[in-house]
Amino acid sequence: MNDCECISKCFKTILEMLEDRNYQISDDLKNLNDNDYRYMYNNNKYNFTVINDNKKCYIMFFLNTTSNPLKINTIRDSINKIDSNDNDEFLIILRHLNNSLKKIEKEYNCNMFWYKDLLINITKHKYVPKHELVKKEEEKDILKQFKLSNKLQLMYILLTDPICKYYNYKQGGIVKITRNSKTSGKNIVYRYIK
Repeated sequence: MNDCECISKCFKTILEMLEDRNYQISDDLKNLNDNDYRYMYNNNKYNFTVINDNKKCYIMFFLNTTSNPLKINTIRDSINKIDSNDNDEFLIILRHLNNSLKKIEKEYNCNMFWYKDLLINITKHKYVPKHELVKKEEEKDILKQFKLSNKLQLMYILLTDPICKYYNYKQGGIVKITRNSKTSGKNIVYRYIK
């Protein structure tokens, strides 16, 4: 698979991820063909913005960078050029991901992905169970059902888990995981996001 094909698969997975996060994706983005992807690849024109109610998500690709390795200030400058609100988020796709670049995630409301991690949509894999974020109102009922005094007594799922990154779950929430089981039909477990 050549580089252009990898990036087009990554782009399609990003669109699916944004739809799963309840962002509105335009038909123009959904209906891109191979020639459109080739044009985007040759001209390094991947960046776009999507909207969810009053919140925006800015998708920024840093793939064909001239400075190798990519400097953290290059990303900061790109983010600071955008007129964004505090609740807007950034989705940053990189060719090479390292620990120094991960500092950006703490400074801004953003997720960083290595583009090859997005070649497939992990939520569509047959061995990945269904994950849903539990609403705040339902959390007390769950704690009561399992006779727990607080959320910390639940088993954990890490914030760095690929599913948590995919859905952009925040620390402190509870995830409902529904697995299909041959013996019991469905098995439901709850995890505290740590």
